Order: sequence, then C-alpha cells, then structure tokens
Amino acid sequence: MKSSKHKNRQGKFLILLGISLLLIGAAIPVKVHLKNEKQKKIALAMEEAMLKEASKKKAAAKKPAAAEKDAGAAKSLQEDAITYENALGVIRIDKIDVVLPIFDNTSKKNLLLGVGVVKTTDPPSTEKNTITVLAGHRGSGKGLDFFLHINKLEPGDEIKITTRKQVLYYKVMGDEVVEPDDWSRFIREEDKTKLYLMSCHPYPKNNKRLLVKSELVGIRDL
Repeated sequence: MKSSKHKNRQGKFLILLGISLLLIGAAIPVKVHLKNEKQKKIALAMEEAMLKEASKKKAAAKKPAAAEKDAGAAKSLQEDAITYENALGVIRIDKIDVVLPIFDNTSKKNLLLGVGVVKTTDPPSTEKNTITVLAGHRGSGKGLDFFLHINKLEPGDEIKITTRKQVLYYKVMGDEVVEPDDWSRFIREEDKTKLYLMSCHPYPKNNKRLLVKSELVGIRDL
C-alpha cells in the first residue's frame, strides 16, 4: 500500500514538473519577443528624432529668428542606457523587420543594444573606397536575435541607414560564409561604398560568420 502511494506521489510530482517545464519553455520565446520589440521601439524613436532634428536645423537655417527653443529635445532620448548622442545612426531592413541603432564599436554593451561597426572598417558614409561592416547578434544568452534572419536577404533587397545628415540606401548584392577570424573579405574598392552585415552562422551552432554584402545605390540629404 505504501509503495502504491509513493508511486502516486512520484507520478504527480513528475506531471507537475513536466507542466512547469512546458510553461517555462513557452515563456522564453515571449520574453525574447518582448525584449526585441522594446529595442525596435527605441530604434524607431531614435530614427524619428534624427529626422526631426535635421528638419529643425534646415528650418532654422532659413529663418534663424524662428529657431525652436526645444532643439535639444531629440537629444534627451534615453532608455536602457541608449542615448541619441552616442549612436551613429539607425539601420532599417523592412524585409526582415529590423530597426536597430548603430554604434561606433562592437563592445559587449553595444551589441546588447543594437549593432556596431567592426574595428578597422568605416562608419556609414557616402565616401567611395570605404566599407562599413556592422556586427549584430543572431541569438545570445540574453535572448537577442537582431540579425537572426539576415540569411533571408537576397540580391536586390534594400537596406536603409539614417544618420543625422542623410538617409543612405543600399542594395544587397549577395552573401558569403567565412571563418570567424577571416576579415580578408573586408576589401575596399575605389569606386564603391560598401556595407556588410556580419553575424554568427549557422545559427545556433555559430562556428562560422555570415556576411551579407550590399552597396550604396542612393542618398537623400536631410
């Protein structure tokens, strides 16, 4: 009799444990989604602030006396240590629903907030003979998957970067898988302005690096 009761208690415990694990497993994707949506919301606000600030500066240049007193309002954007002042711009890839702030390096902190310019490469600009390489998480212990779907980008797809002065439009040319320490592909070409997206590959094994290659095809001054 005791053995039967013990088995029943053990069975109930295993059932409860199984249910708990299922609930935890279901909660993780929700948590990741909410975290990424929060980062996207911040990036959208930054993009809007940059566009508004450029518009105000243009208006002030035409009518100095009518310059807005709150011109610094855009610079007050702060959330989770993201500040408008230390971001170079915002990258937007509508095909894969990506909107992220761009920082000038790939520190651990910056890659938890957005994407960063890889050392030895150039910040986004319209200059010829430059290459910008932006690194971003494809997944991490923090649940961030900013560049998770860059493998879905195809030749002809658009990537847009908004800076304080311009909107830069790039066209995807192709992709390539390389070794994690192989930066020999970061080649500048005399008549081109290039942008590469870089992330771990294949996800979640992550023993290689995926490069999505694009080139500047259009500019809009703000």
